[in-house]
This record gives sequence, structure tokens and C-alpha cells, in this order.
Amino acid sequence: MTDENNKDKILQCALELFADKGYDGVGINAILEDAELSKPTLYYYFGSKAGLFKSILSLYYGQLEDVLVEVCRYYPHPESYEDDVKPVLINIAKTYIDFARNNPVFYRMMMALHFVPQTSTAAKISDEYHKIQYELVEEVFQQIANVHTNLQGKTRLSALSFVSNINAQIAFWFRGYSSLDDDRVKQLVKQFMHGIFS
Repeated sequence: MTDENNKDKILQCALELFADKGYDGVGINAILEDAELSKPTLYYYFGSKAGLFKSILSLYYGQLEDVLVEVCRYYPHPESYEDDVKPVLINIAKTYIDFARNNPVFYRMMMALHFVPQTSTAAKISDEYHKIQYELVEEVFQQIANVHTNLQGKTRLSALSFVSNINAQIAFWFRGYSSLDDDRVKQLVKQFMHGIFS
């Protein structure tokens, strides 16, 4: 097995365990047992359990952020409801949903991290990654507020509410209560827009 394969194996085993048991519920030995590798190998690549956790977050959040940077761009067309705010919100929602579909284990862990105690190591490490994605979405709402002035002063709440609505749909999908098809995405965006523009 190559060095890169060993590294990937540790990352995947750790991700599965962190998603199932939480960061604090998983020890180094459990990861190594699942990966069938030795302690020096893990320390060589990641330095520590925290370093391993950061590597997982950097890898997956980096993929999500790369797409969000591309889709979080508002092109104003205030004269047309269908061509104004709606397209950018649909693109953002699809980005999260596609990412959840393609990375379900990580996404489950990502959502669970919102509920760990703020003083925990997992929260301290993951907060900076959460913050980046929310700032990207908030920037879109700031761009929208420059055109739709009723949103001024509400951009952070709008961004957090929108991502929360998306995550709720994804959580229901994980449980088999909802679909994540294009019609559901459009419905989600429509309901959200009625809230912010009413």
C-alpha cells in the first residue's frame, strides 16, 4: 500500500468514526484499529488526533467552499422575479444538496458539529470552517440588500435562516422524510423568498 493510500485510509476511517461517535467519542487507537495501521503512521501524516480532524475539515469544507465561491454571486434583475434573487438562492441550495449527496458521511458530521458544546475541542476546531461558508452566503444577502433595501440590517439573519432551511431539508432527506430533487429545491427557495419579501 502506498503512503497516499495509507493517508486516505486513515482519513476515511476517522471520518466514519467521528460521524458515528463524535470527535470526543473516538480515540486514536479506534481509528488505527479500523485503518489497520500503526500510531507512527498517523502521527507522521497528521501529528495528532486534532491534526487529523483539521485535515478532514479542510479537505471537505474546502470542496464546499470552492463551489460556494462560484455560486455566491448575485446578478440584479429587480424587474424580473424569476431572474433576480431566485437563481442565486437556487444555486446555493443546489450546492449544499449536491455536496450532501456526494459526501453524506461528512455532511452528517458537519451538521452534528453545530450542536457540540462551544468549549469542546471539536467546536473550537470546526467553528472557523463553519464561519467561512456562512460569510460567503451572508455576502450574497448583502449584495441583494444593496438592491432590495428591505433586507438591510437583516443579511446575517437571512443567510443563517436560509442555510438552516437547506440543512433541515437535508436532515429530513437523511431520515427518508423528504426528497432533494429540483422541484423540492424550488419549493424551498420560494417559501424562503415569501418570508423575506413579505
